[in-house]
Amino acid sequence: MVLKKNVFLKNIMGSFVLLFALSAFSEEAQRTKADTNREVSMTYAQVYLEQRLYEEAEMVLQQSLKNDGQDGSVLNFLGLIQLKQKNFAQACYSFQTAGIVFNELEDRIYALYNLADCFHQGGRKQDAIRVLKDLETKEVGISNSASRVLELLEASVITDGAALPPFQKRARGKFRLFAALSGGFDSNVQLIEETVSRGTSLSQRGSFYLSPSVQFGYAGTLFGKVVDARFVGAFTDYFNSDVNTFNNLYNRVDLFFGTGAVRWDAFADIVFLNNSGFGLYNYDAGLMWQLVKKTKDNDIWTYEAPLRYQKFILASGVSSDNDRSGVDLVARVNYRTQWSESDFLSLTGSLDNQYSVGKNYRLSGLSIPVTVGVSIPGIEKLGLVNTFMAEVGGQIFWQSDLGRRDYWYKAGTGLIAPFFKDWNFTLDYNYFMNNSTVDAATYSKGVISFLLSSDFI
Repeated sequence: MVLKKNVFLKNIMGSFVLLFALSAFSEEAQRTKADTNREVSMTYAQVYLEQRLYEEAEMVLQQSLKNDGQDGSVLNFLGLIQLKQKNFAQACYSFQTAGIVFNELEDRIYALYNLADCFHQGGRKQDAIRVLKDLETKEVGISNSASRVLELLEASVITDGAALPPFQKRARGKFRLFAALSGGFDSNVQLIEETVSRGTSLSQRGSFYLSPSVQFGYAGTLFGKVVDARFVGAFTDYFNSDVNTFNNLYNRVDLFFGTGAVRWDAFADIVFLNNSGFGLYNYDAGLMWQLVKKTKDNDIWTYEAPLRYQKFILASGVSSDNDRSGVDLVARVNYRTQWSESDFLSLTGSLDNQYSVGKNYRLSGLSIPVTVGVSIPGIEKLGLVNTFMAEVGGQIFWQSDLGRRDYWYKAGTGLIAPFFKDWNFTLDYNYFMNNSTVDAATYSKGVISFLLSSDFI
């Protein structure tokens, strides 16, 4: 009897276990089905989005929500598609709902950042700021996007109604490696004066050259501050033995710090020249203030004021009046507008003031370079860009014994050709003419050059 009871109890327990397992299996099957449906819907929506079939993409996601209930990922994706169509009310509602539905804090922050973007593009700037200020306290350790955008809004870098910068997670420091190989032909390496160069063969004053270079950088945080550090090294080798005293090794270090519209750059340069043996030619160190201001979606103004001390190594027998060492202050403004991915205009005004140890090199100068890039008609998809550049400028050496005044112009054209992934090839020709009240400083040169470059990290 006891044996039968134990068997009966085992059967009952087995039935409960079986029913529980079937129930759990059923629930898991339902979840798996919902996950599968969501993934299929998201995939179809992505395909439609890539084809700019926004209504079809929205319909697929709406159907997914109707069949399987509210899902944060689907709602956030739906909001992005509605935002593409400028349906601000619907998009903001989708982002707001996603921010409630999401379980993970990081997902909620992402959805609410998109809500702030939606508010700002829809003309509700104060609502966008309200959401961003709320996010600023929540995103610590996850992102700094909200705090960064609030700084840009305060500095008027982001104009009213413009899209906010893409959301970025707070990443660990990132290393970067950039390498390039340039070369070409320089028709007047030694800058021989015009009257003399006319009687000098091209083989004596010109040379082919190669210049490999590398840039190594790191972007991250240091002592709680955002920093962007980089080192650049480049060696230039002239093939002509008559001019290889100009072979040189150039090195530069930059340390950018600060976020938002204003940044500072601590920098240093050092140059070695193959003059009477390879040795130190000059070095400098300084600090630069930089302000970047975006006035329209595609218009950017950059203001810079680098202050440096530079030291030149005088050759034996050179008068101290010709020592170019001293303090140099530059005020520079650049305007850049981008009509498309390939078409752009860049215009710069630069005012240079140098107070050198030697009175003959104390100067004030102004230069205005402009560069225009346009895609080549008919083959825009290849990404080829034709560039045109011109520059005018002058310098007044206000304590020079010879009353020196220089005036120059430069003109050129080039071609930029991207290929493979992260590779670029450029081909340029530039002509430079320097006119001076001092005959020895009047010269011209033409340079044809190429540059092959790639980002490796």
